[in-house]
Amino acid sequence: MGFVGSGIMGGKVRGVNPAICSRLVVRAMAEDWTLVGTVEELNSEGGKKVVQIASAKILIKEFADDILAMSNTCPHLGLPLEGKILKADYTSTGSIICSAHKTAFNMKTGDVVGEWCPCMPKLPFV
Repeated sequence: MGFVGSGIMGGKVRGVNPAICSRLVVRAMAEDWTLVGTVEELNSEGGKKVVQIASAKILIKEFADDILAMSNTCPHLGLPLEGKILKADYTSTGSIICSAHKTAFNMKTGDVVGEWCPCMPKLPFV
């Protein structure tokens, strides 16, 4: 089973050695824990999973033998990084790239990597 705390922007998730047990335990600046699933469930979903914790959607992502947790909302337009239509890209160096405007964020720190908003999305005029 996995647990995650509220208030996550980006950070490394502390997991339990899979050789010992298949539980994933996550805590990030929170007082309470929330069950988010098992390592097996994460693997069956392609190494990424979006979970709802209170009013926040949290993206859980496996990267380089770590499990990372971050807000699933891009801070620019408030669009989901991973959703039914929008699908984020990932770099080999541990960044997530917003598919709407191509800003890259470090998945461990939440910091912008490279240029901010290199590709402004085309929105219809109303």
